[in-house]
Amino acid sequence: MFSLKPKPLEFRWISLATVDLAEHFIRVPGAPETAALRESLAEVGLLSLPRLLPHQRRRWRVITGWKRLKAALHLGWDEVPAVPLPASTPDSHLLLLYLYDNAFTRPFTPQEQARLALRLLTHFDREKVIRKFLPLLGQPGTPGHLDRLLAAAKLEDPWQELLAQGRLALSAAARLAAWDPTDRLAAYPFFQHLPLSQSKQEELLEDAELLARRAGIAP
Repeated sequence: MFSLKPKPLEFRWISLATVDLAEHFIRVPGAPETAALRESLAEVGLLSLPRLLPHQRRRWRVITGWKRLKAALHLGWDEVPAVPLPASTPDSHLLLLYLYDNAFTRPFTPQEQARLALRLLTHFDREKVIRKFLPLLGQPGTPGHLDRLLAAAKLEDPWQELLAQGRLALSAAARLAAWDPTDRLAAYPFFQHLPLSQSKQEELLEDAELLARRAGIAP
């Protein structure tokens, strides 16, 4: 049985050639590692070791440290110290590792917030997700904010790209999720090409809904 009891840190030197860097644990678009991160690695090495899960054909799946590993590859490193996880590690624990590894070092993108909230609900009850995990994601711990994240998680891939880039506000995403897919498709070029603030996004959607109601049509 898998145990969550902390154990002494055990690490191994892992060849980067055996690490699958093409797929992100939360399936978000691959943001490039920064020059500052590469400089940090070059000066002092890895201060926080990545967690890796055994994958098919003697390869490793990245759970935490994806950007650190990309930076190491960019620097020309052949191998890195990393913490190998048991193959039996449950998905709930992998989610917590990812959550806590990032929660205090950088803000989550809206897309990460939405996808993490959705996956956390598959392992933990709604009240715990609201009370404990939403604040770690950078959202107020209220039922309304959880519902907003869950609605955003259901949007199509083009909208997910905008969420990942911080160009689609969660409030607007939740509103769009209630629209018919055809109507969302018609609205997409405005969000794709115009640099709209959160208030302008909400104003645009509110005006569109008002006009639709007056005409007796969707959304």
